[in-house]
Amino acid sequence: KTPAVMKTRFLLSLSFLAVVLGLCVLDGARSSAVDDEFDEFEEDELEEFDFGIPEEDFDVLSEEEEEDEFLETEEDEEEDEQVDEDFTGFDSEEFEGASKPASDLKEDLKIAESTVRMKPFWEAYLLEIFVASGIIVYVLNYLIGRTRNYSLAQSWLTENANILRSNFHVVGDNGEGEDPTDEEMIKESDYIFNVWCSGRQNCDGLLVKIKLKRRHDLLQLFLSLFKPEQDTISLTFKLSEHDMDSFVLALGQRRVVQKMYKEYEDLANYCQMMRPGSKLGLDSSFFVISEISEATSALLSQSTASFLSKNAPSIQSLHISDQYTGIVQDSTDSETVVLRKPERRIAFTFNVSGSMSETKQFLQFALALLDQIKSLQLSREGREKALKNRAKVAQSLDKLQHSQRQEAAQQRREDRKRAEKEKMMNETDPQKTRKWEEKEAKKSKKKMTPKMKQMKVLKG
Repeated sequence: KTPAVMKTRFLLSLSFLAVVLGLCVLDGARSSAVDDEFDEFEEDELEEFDFGIPEEDFDVLSEEEEEDEFLETEEDEEEDEQVDEDFTGFDSEEFEGASKPASDLKEDLKIAESTVRMKPFWEAYLLEIFVASGIIVYVLNYLIGRTRNYSLAQSWLTENANILRSNFHVVGDNGEGEDPTDEEMIKESDYIFNVWCSGRQNCDGLLVKIKLKRRHDLLQLFLSLFKPEQDTISLTFKLSEHDMDSFVLALGQRRVVQKMYKEYEDLANYCQMMRPGSKLGLDSSFFVISEISEATSALLSQSTASFLSKNAPSIQSLHISDQYTGIVQDSTDSETVVLRKPERRIAFTFNVSGSMSETKQFLQFALALLDQIKSLQLSREGREKALKNRAKVAQSLDKLQHSQRQEAAQQRREDRKRAEKEKMMNETDPQKTRKWEEKEAKKSKKKMTPKMKQMKVLKG
């Protein structure tokens, strides 16, 4: 089903792109058509105002011709006045149109042809149709992607339910009521699902985090064509104080391990060097960072190294720590750097490359590794080294907190002094101002005076 679903989603994304490109092309075509129509109107207007007078008729008259023209004009005006006097009292509407023959009136009447054409219904609302189609494609993709993610998460729980029931007393508790629930997933979002299990030896509980592709997001689906995403599952075991010895270890793909080393505080504080996995019998794509080499060699037995190397493309990381405190705190902000209580945990993250039934081997490997860590016991030298490293980290954190407390106290003193100074600047009583200035002068003089020790000499 997976190739068919991916093909369908790929076609949906291509159809959405086609909709967007079609909108752009139609918008440009519509604007060009409107410009052509306006050009036709302008040409028609110019033709209507063409009076048909040749340019050679516009000759320049001489002075004598202008005088003759002026005299003729005066004579014509006198004749017109005489005619108006003769026809006084006649109705002008009665003789309207009598001066022109009927043939001339028909020639003057022109019927302009309209250039505006009626468009079909689908072409008039083409933009709205494409927008509605895009919305429908987005909604369909959201519904299909959300349903697909939920079915994948549920299939993982169904495939691994027997293994979980045989190892844990409670499987799939939502933590809402007093009585535990059975095989229920906690939906964090449309692509993240959590399953909580408890009631097993050597651990306090197991949190399964299923993080799938964002199939419901059409934009993210299009971006995944350039930067592919993968379905991942993370198994996090929470351990008690007596479930593991004191050491920190992480292994995985080089890019993932480098990112973890920068982000996680326990790896940055206790692990100093990174080694390629080929030197420890692992696949060449793995890198290992560890605090105590004795624990690393004891955990990476032949069977463990063989399983990790065989499934190297699917495994992202393995993080084992008794000092897990989360991501690195920002030391520049005095309010965020606090001493956090460390946790003991094991985090195993892998990709889902095939069907959910193939993930059983990873769950079984994680459970076997949990029992192996319980049985691991460091030597006296290893324990002393671990205790020394933890004391050193605690001391550095104490120094950092002490310096931050001093900076905060100095800042509070400066703020208080600044507020007092502003208050005295606004004071209207000159006597109070003078007393305050004398007090500040004494303080500054006392600070500038060198301190001397007094010694008493006893005469014997």
